[in-house]
Amino acid sequence: MTPPAPAWDYVVVGSGAGGGTVAARLAEGGARVLVLEAGGDPRDEAARMPGDYDVPAFHPFASENPAISWNFFVNHHADPVQAARDPKCGPEGVLYPRAGALGGCTAHNAMIFMRPHACDWNDLAALTGDRSWRAARMERFFKRVEDCRHRPGCRLLSRLGLDPTGHGWRGWLATEKALPMQALDDDDLLWLVLGAVHGELAGSARPLRSLEQLLEGRADPNDRRFAGREGLFYTPLSTRGHHRVGARERLLDAAARFPGHLAIELHALAVRVRLDDANRAVGVDYLKGPGLYRASGRPGPGPGEARFAKAGREVILAGGAFNTPQLLMLSGIGAAAALAAHGIAPRVDLPGVGRNLQDRYEVGVVNRMSRNWRVLQGARFEVDD
Repeated sequence: MTPPAPAWDYVVVGSGAGGGTVAARLAEGGARVLVLEAGGDPRDEAARMPGDYDVPAFHPFASENPAISWNFFVNHHADPVQAARDPKCGPEGVLYPRAGALGGCTAHNAMIFMRPHACDWNDLAALTGDRSWRAARMERFFKRVEDCRHRPGCRLLSRLGLDPTGHGWRGWLATEKALPMQALDDDDLLWLVLGAVHGELAGSARPLRSLEQLLEGRADPNDRRFAGREGLFYTPLSTRGHHRVGARERLLDAAARFPGHLAIELHALAVRVRLDDANRAVGVDYLKGPGLYRASGRPGPGPGEARFAKAGREVILAGGAFNTPQLLMLSGIGAAAALAAHGIAPRVDLPGVGRNLQDRYEVGVVNRMSRNWRVLQGARFEVDD
């Protein structure tokens, strides 16, 4: 007779920015939490790991590293003729890299850490009718997350009760700035930086005031005194000692500090939320094994072992914008007609699931230099460069 599965207070599907954070917080509050992650630990994998994970400049490699990549493809246009004009569009569409790894997409993102604009929070509060989402109320969460390490003078002032910048100084996510001083030995690169500074100040209606603000805020985009201002800034990164940190480190730290309260099961692909007769979520059915998801850049050797994780209080789905609605629909939660078309018995007819996904596109300005930068000559883009 198979022994009953141990009951957890919470079963969290996904270990990324959402799942990893909520699981750690619940464990810190005394709950017993199981995290199911379909991928493995990116620092234990082969194929240029852990370098592609650790080194900030290698994040483009991490996003396509087969050890952690899930290759999704999207269409930017409804018209296939127009879509085909995009040189990045292949037979399957445009590559939209996702991560199947401990830490979720914090294992391959660019680590840029920016204070959200107030209007983003306020628009969300207006949309939901919930004033707790307003920017003024969310400010405390920004401080709770951040451990700012790129404003040492202000960090010292904060210990004296003076905090004009609005940074967090005791959070779990370290933030630093990347200023590779060796790169400034390249005259071409140095003149490019100086030219950008000159162009910004010359284009300002009040150049002296712009220079004063630049020096006062030290080009820090997360200084609340200059929220919403456009101009020259450096890019804060979520790194510690100039190595990537994210949800992976948050989870491992919490598991070490609260043994018995937080367990992390890797290579565990959730396939269905199990519902009781009253449609209450009581646990998660999952498959145990590496590379089981079809989009995996490194497919596994077999179909995986069927297992079940029982939740005494709640099941929390944090699989991301694509996989959370997919898991809901596989569990019978979604538009009844769409579920029936795939042979899934509807449990809850919820037409909005899996629909109306909208992205916020990033528009980059790419310039081609007239000659190569000397600082990159001979670069192999390896850890020991």
